[in-house]
Amino acid sequence: MRYLVVADIHSNIEAFEAVLEKAKNTGYDKVIFLGDVVGYGANPEECILMLKNKMDFGVIGNHDRAIIDENELSFFNEIAREALLWTRERLAGTMYLNFLKELPYTREIEPGIVITHSSVSAPEYWDYILTPYEAQLEFENADFKIMLYGHTHVPIVFEYTGGKAIPLMGSSFYLEESKRYILNPGSVGQPRDGDNRAAFAILDTEKRVYEVYRVHYRFDEQQRKIKEAGLPLMLATRLEIGR
Repeated sequence: MRYLVVADIHSNIEAFEAVLEKAKNTGYDKVIFLGDVVGYGANPEECILMLKNKMDFGVIGNHDRAIIDENELSFFNEIAREALLWTRERLAGTMYLNFLKELPYTREIEPGIVITHSSVSAPEYWDYILTPYEAQLEFENADFKIMLYGHTHVPIVFEYTGGKAIPLMGSSFYLEESKRYILNPGSVGQPRDGDNRAAFAILDTEKRVYEVYRVHYRFDEQQRKIKEAGLPLMLATRLEIGR
């Protein structure tokens, strides 16, 4: 099975459309969504509708959760909270809320392959896994062969070998049967690794190959929409620098 893996779309329809177009040329069978379809950007309805029509497996992200549970808003900084309040107002009383409400925290898509937004061990706490130490804790406290997650907005691969979490560099990886992996495809709608191109991944479970892709998109068009919506200017400017 070839899975298209997307995370952190964040209401950026230009980035999402570019990813789907690139992925179509690459080829895939099913779509995995790792959370946060909304927040930050100016097109929440369009992104939810497109995702709903494409997604085969998905989980909820912390921004998605804040749309349906206002108690979650207190965990966000001022800029993120302002965007979420704007999004909540846009989506209030619409069918889009039902889609978000039905997303689980975690899901096993194949034996040993688990998807989540932040972690499998404590998904509702929205912890970040960025370092080998944080990956080590997840390997030790959760049961999986392969974990796919989002939340960091940075493409990351950790391999568990010899009792240690080892970060791997590159964009194409062979996943050995005898080892365990934590995989992050990066962000579709708001990359934060200094590369402003939208990110996604393809996981081929038959060939045991995981590949990360980047694609250019019209970030200037999303910037224009963010400004016109009256959302914080930082949300527009950061798209150009990928931070």
